[in-house]
Amino acid sequence: MMELLPQLQTRWLSRQQRKLPASLSFARQHFGRIWVVDGSTLEAIFPQLQSLQDQPVSLGGKIYTMLDLITHLPIAIEFEDNPALLN
Repeated sequence: MMELLPQLQTRWLSRQQRKLPASLSFARQHFGRIWVVDGSTLEAIFPQLQSLQDQPVSLGGKIYTMLDLITHLPIAIEFEDNPALLN
């Protein structure tokens, strides 16, 4: 995914830009970047994935993704198999 990021950024810059919501337009005037972070404990996700429900393997750890809120493109994707390190 991260190898494709430069190409995705170029495509995003070349397409017609949609009007941003007022809150993002305001924030963009005051901040150089607007990033959001989402994290999940993989043990909590595992039972919800239909394709993996019958698998005996258990996933551990935590994953988080940092996104640029304007472009919706990833900034970072990190996985830690020892969830105690990300608390």
